[in-house]
Amino acid sequence: MKGRIAILTALLAVQLYFPFPGVMAADATAVEEAVAAEKAALEAREEKRRMDEEAAQKEISPESPPAVPMTAVPAPATDMTPSVTSSGETHAMPAGSVGRAAFTTIVRDREPQDDIKTLGNDVTEISFFTELNDMTGQTAIHRWEYQGDVMAEVSFNVGGPRWRVWSRKSLLPQWLGTWKVSVVNGAGEVVHEQTFEYVPAAPADGQ
Repeated sequence: MKGRIAILTALLAVQLYFPFPGVMAADATAVEEAVAAEKAALEAREEKRRMDEEAAQKEISPESPPAVPMTAVPAPATDMTPSVTSSGETHAMPAGSVGRAAFTTIVRDREPQDDIKTLGNDVTEISFFTELNDMTGQTAIHRWEYQGDVMAEVSFNVGGPRWRVWSRKSLLPQWLGTWKVSVVNGAGEVVHEQTFEYVPAAPADGQ
C-alpha cells in the first residue's frame, strides 16, 4: 500500500514539473485524488489494526478475573455401618443377646434335653444350644476354646428376632479340663460365654 502511494506521489511530482505531452490538468487532479484516497484507506486500516491489538490486550489483561478450573471433586466414601438416616440419626448394628444357653448331650425338637455342667470322658460328643435375640440378619458364631486355643468355630445366619441354634463338638478322652464356648455377634463382639468341665469318667460299679 505504501509503495503504491509513493509511486502515485512520484508521478504527480513529475507531471507538475515536467508535463508529458497530451496530459491535461484534469489528469493531475485525478492523480492527487487517488493519492489522497490511498492515504485515507491506509490510515483507516492502521487505525483498525491498532484497535484490534488494544482489544486483544484487554482480553488477556491481569485485571480480568481468572477462569475457574472445572476440577472434578471425588465423591466421599460411603460407610455402610453404622447407617445414618436422612434426619442425621445414627443406627448402629444391634449387639443382640443370648436368651438361653446350655451344654447338652441331646437336642430334640430344637430344644436341649439336659443341661451339662460336668461331662465324663466316657462321653465323646457334646452340643451347645443357644437362643439368640435381636440379631436378625447377622452372622453369629459359636467359638469353641480349650486351654486358650480355638478348637472350632461354627457360624449361623440368624433369620429372625428369636433364633435357636446349636453346634456339636467331638471330644477326645484326654482333652480333660475346662471348655468354653463364646457367642460372637455380626460385629465381632462376644455377647455370651459359657463353660463346662470335661473330667475322667467315674468307674463303673463293682470295679
